[in-house]
Amino acid sequence: YQELVNRGFRIDVAPIGDVKWVEIDNHDDLARGREIACQY
Repeated sequence: YQELVNRGFRIDVAPIGDVKWVEIDNHDDLARGREIACQY
């Protein structure tokens, strides 16, 4: 996204409500993500 901003693009955001999520950076995060995904 930084490259787009550097080139003059506008980045907008919008709320998506109450959503369970986890950013996966390591094996602990992956385990938590699997817990969340298995609820669906």
